[in-house]
Amino acid sequence: MGLRGPTPQPTALKIMRGNPGKRSMNKQEAQVRREPPTCPDILTGPARIEWERVIPQLFEAGLCVEVDQATLTLYCQAVGDWQTYREQMAKSGTLIKLSLIHI
Repeated sequence: MGLRGPTPQPTALKIMRGNPGKRSMNKQEAQVRREPPTCPDILTGPARIEWERVIPQLFEAGLCVEVDQATLTLYCQAVGDWQTYREQMAKSGTLIKLSLIHI
């Protein structure tokens, strides 16, 4: 037998939409702290610059909280690495090293 009805919406989403169905709100729903994530010390250079650029905007829009720190750290580090590699390629050109493996 399949699921009955649509998946329940989070309370915050219901509030944002004005609770169009006028159903009761879930008072036992899990809550997360509404604080911006702190920049970890491991982010340096371009990665830290990306953190300082994007996190305030995401937090202000209500799209990130402290629990998102690990995911956002990985994103910022990837952007920082990408920028570093682009700069290195601009200076020295692109080098693709191929190696053949004989089994």
